[in-house]
Amino acid sequence: MIDSSCWIKYFRNNDQDIAQNVENLFQSDRVCLCGIIELEIIQGIRSKQQTSLIKYVFTALPYFDFQRIDFINSGNTIRELRLKGITVAPSDALIAELCIRNNFTLYTKDNDFNFFPKLKRYLD
Repeated sequence: MIDSSCWIKYFRNNDQDIAQNVENLFQSDRVCLCGIIELEIIQGIRSKQQTSLIKYVFTALPYFDFQRIDFINSGNTIRELRLKGITVAPSDALIAELCIRNNFTLYTKDNDFNFFPKLKRYLD
């Protein structure tokens, strides 16, 4: 799973290392998508050209839906972290739980994901 923090840099073509890593993941058929990441990318589109490119890329990817357990586990994790004085975005907690449940590795540059020890992260 590629998080929006990496997709943004990939589509804006402003980080060659991330672009190469995304291309490598594509070539090894190791990329999938979920609704929250798609939403985060679509809401930031700036042009028709970007819309066409993103639609083309995302349509080709396997898509995974959230299940009720993802919401429950995310809520529990957010609550536990908040009790420790740590705030994470609910969307990031959901993405982390989806990846954990499906044994996916997440490629991200977002530090919120550091608070999910069971989450496997793609290291570049």
